[in-house]
Amino acid sequence: MLGVEPAPRRHLQERPDYDRLFFIYERGLQEKQVFVERALNLLTQQPMVLLCFEADPDLCHRSRLAAWLAKQCPLPIQHL
Repeated sequence: MLGVEPAPRRHLQERPDYDRLFFIYERGLQEKQVFVERALNLLTQQPMVLLCFEADPDLCHRSRLAAWLAKQCPLPIQHL
């Protein structure tokens, strides 16, 4: 529900491709506020982990979701 649709991810090769995808993703988070609020409620009730296979957090949409949630909740983000 808060993921990225498969089609836009198929042609990610350079940084501008990712930037364009994340711009669209972050704009979509505003439209999915109900799901963002659910994630925020879960986060404040218990520890939560967002997993990704990307080696660079800047190339992962989950880091964008984590930053979005961190604006509304004082918990730190740790990229492992």
